[in-house]
Order: sequence, then structure tokens, then C-alpha cells
Amino acid sequence: MGTGNGGGMGQGEGTGMGPGRGYNVGGGDPHLGGGGAGGGGGGGDVDYTRPFRQNEVTRKAIITFKPEPGFTEDARKNNVTGLVRIRAVLSASGEVTSISVVKGLPDGLTEKAIEAARQIKFRPAQKDGHTVSQYVVLEYNFNIY
Repeated sequence: MGTGNGGGMGQGEGTGMGPGRGYNVGGGDPHLGGGGAGGGGGGGDVDYTRPFRQNEVTRKAIITFKPEPGFTEDARKNNVTGLVRIRAVLSASGEVTSISVVKGLPDGLTEKAIEAARQIKFRPAQKDGHTVSQYVVLEYNFNIY
């Protein structure tokens, strides 16, 4: 069973509603209103300008260059280690946008991770032959050796 966007229209029998484009839920023939408690199927046009989750794209974005962020002097002095996790959009135009911090670290390490994320190079995701934007979670490990 797939998901659809848009408004299905039409009549159903009983408490159901008829479908838009696609198969109905409930009894009856495809593309006709469901029998009994049938329902309408979504099926409006796909909005290819919005960001998609990884499981919604035909081909995931491919990161070709992910620079290491490096340490700050304060973080080194204070022996700060750990993980910075960032959520971002790898846009259809090739830019890293909509950066938000999921898990940060002190002493400038979160900022270093954001700077590095902005420099990522990638091939954008594809959905149904269209170049699209995709959400990603990026992780940066900071360890002192």
C-alpha cells in the first residue's frame, strides 16, 4: 500500500469516499468507490520541490566529499571528546541547507561540525527521474589521540 498526496474525490458507498487516482481501500473494483466502509485513495501530484526522507527517494544522495572539522584549542585544552549529530538537507541545487543540531558539544566543536557540513560535496538524490532534496543526519566524531 503506498502513500499519496492530494485530494481524492468521488463517491463511495456506505461511509466510504471514492478514490482520487489509485486503488481504493475496501471492496469494489479498483478506481471505483469502496463498498461498505471503503475509502478514497490519495494520488495527487508529487511535490518534487520539498525535501524527502531517505526511504522516499529512488536514489539516495551520494556524498563525494565530507571534510573533517578539526579541533578548537579550547576543546583540546579541556579534553572534550564525543559526537556531534546534525540534521540537514542535501538540496537538489547541490547546497547543504536547513542545518539543525541534534546533539552538540561544547568549546566550539558544534560550530566546527556545522562549518564542515556546509562544505560537503554530493550528488543530489533522485525521485522518479527528478533531482530532489533529501534529509540526512551527519555525524562527526571528536577524539583526541
